[in-house]
Amino acid sequence: MNPSFTEEQTQQLRGDLLQRRLALEQELDGLLGSQSRAEHAREQLLQDGDGNGQRETALDAEREIDLARSDQILQALREVGVAQAALERADFGHCQDCGEAIPWACLQAQPASLRCLSCQGLHEGPAATARAQTQRL
Repeated sequence: MNPSFTEEQTQQLRGDLLQRRLALEQELDGLLGSQSRAEHAREQLLQDGDGNGQRETALDAEREIDLARSDQILQALREVGVAQAALERADFGHCQDCGEAIPWACLQAQPASLRCLSCQGLHEGPAATARAQTQRL
């Protein structure tokens, strides 16, 4: 446990991460049902069109969105898992890139944060930094 956090803060983060994990798992289950990601993708790809070009285009778009969403959920679950494991280490709450403390407000908003805002912006690239600056205006 990070000595810079109180036991109450650590418990709050632990609870927030668990809630996030459960919500993501529920969302993934709603999307995939009892299938694995691979089984679900295969089923999506095997869906027959009715020969109607517009309908098939719409189905293709829906499949792409569905598969992209499941990928996003799986990535978020991995990030939560990493954060849950990191919470037990002394360096949790410090940027994995520069070592600076991640502000408590950032961790409250995104408990799976592993980088400070500056390093996260660098990690995401110039487009993300420009988007964030535009949103602040």
